Amino acid sequence: MDDEPAVRLVLHHALTWHGYQVLDAEDYYTALETAASHDGPIDLLLTDIALPGLNGCELATKLLQRRPGMRVLLISGYVGSEICHYYRVNLGDLHFLAKPFTPSELLRRIKLLAGAAEPYPASLRPMPKTISAGRA
Repeated sequence: MDDEPAVRLVLHHALTWHGYQVLDAEDYYTALETAASHDGPIDLLLTDIALPGLNGCELATKLLQRRPGMRVLLISGYVGSEICHYYRVNLGDLHFLAKPFTPSELLRRIKLLAGAAEPYPASLRPMPKTISAGRA
């Protein structure tokens, strides 16, 4: 998922050329609708972090509620420390790929993620539900 049409097109071609089925979306809401209407599994969410409106981390968190086994790869051209701190992304994380990258770098990272023990960044883990006990 990327809001830049040219980037989306390159990603789509690179992935379909290598046998992946790709579901495209240009924004947060289209991605939610596309995922909700897709009957099959979604093995990987590839999304830009910086999107108009809600961001890629929020998208991943929302989709992981319905598809907890989905793997997540976050991409971004903004790799400064402020952006990483704001989005709680570690630049050295297997789940983050800095733009620009080549199709071969992307495919290599996807293969690494397929075998990774952690399907998504720790920062996207759902918060445990809090149970409060009231007095009678």
